[in-house]
Amino acid sequence: MCLNCGCEMPNDDMGDPANITLSVLAKAAVASKMNGKDTIAEMKKSLEKLSPEELDKKIEELGDG
Repeated sequence: MCLNCGCEMPNDDMGDPANITLSVLAKAAVASKMNGKDTIAEMKKSLEKLSPEELDKKIEELGDG
């Protein structure tokens, strides 16, 4: 999907390596010595705790908001 945009093409960064792809997620799993099931579970938990406002603040800090 570039996992963040919803295009449903998980390995396509849409020409921008800042987009989150399946490969990026797999690299993060390897870095944390985790398997796919646990990585997805932990990502879901983390995202549930993150507010849209927190993300918007970070977007603004990057100058993209």
